[in-house]
Amino acid sequence: NAEYMGIRGNAGVCVAIMRPASDDFLYDLEKAQRLSKSILADVRERDKLKANGESTARISAALRGQLSQLDGDVRYLQKQIDNANANPSAYRITEKELQRRSDLIQSLANERRNLEDMVRSGATTSSSRNELLGANEDRRYKGRETEQTRNMTGRDLLTQQTHLMTEQDDHLESLGGTVQNLKQIGTNINDELDLHVSLLSDMDDDVDRTRLHLDRNQSKLKGVMKKSSNMAMIFTIVVLIVVIIVLLLL
Repeated sequence: NAEYMGIRGNAGVCVAIMRPASDDFLYDLEKAQRLSKSILADVRERDKLKANGESTARISAALRGQLSQLDGDVRYLQKQIDNANANPSAYRITEKELQRRSDLIQSLANERRNLEDMVRSGATTSSSRNELLGANEDRRYKGRETEQTRNMTGRDLLTQQTHLMTEQDDHLESLGGTVQNLKQIGTNINDELDLHVSLLSDMDDDVDRTRLHLDRNQSKLKGVMKKSSNMAMIFTIVVLIVVIIVLLLL
């Protein structure tokens, strides 16, 4: 059996990968590693757009959401390792394999921190727009005057509009990041539910095995009690026969 699941690829494009039925940890680790590579590719794409003077607001918001998702994946993987360390026999994992997986998670956590630094280093997304507007700073805007703009020059108006657009970009980026964060929270809740379902399923299997052992032991106990009862009856009969013989002889 296998499940298909999507992760966010370059610039927010979803990529489908197949989930094997065995070892959820290895699948979750591969998914997180793919996401890490996707974030790195998106960072490079953002830098390329910035170098070409194009807007990077959308891809920057997507990057923040992807970082949040990667952080949740790392924490989820670490929780699996903690559970395995707490009960190794239930997970059937050797200490050597647990250590190897812990090292992989630590490496992935370091990658996430490096990616976060890379994303933050290019947080400004409106420079290209500022340069574009600056090239037209002598353009005069025609419209109805207000008290706020009556005494402003063309350069002052341009500066004000640039500032307003920059604020709008920031708000849009913040909104996009919030949406991505909400999506990640929902994904984390779903992953947490899957983990608890798996643990409950394992517990149910253990209860079934215990019940089966109890039934077998009860059957054996009944057999022993039945045999003991038969032996006691035979012994009583023998004793009575001996008593009768003794009485007859007397």
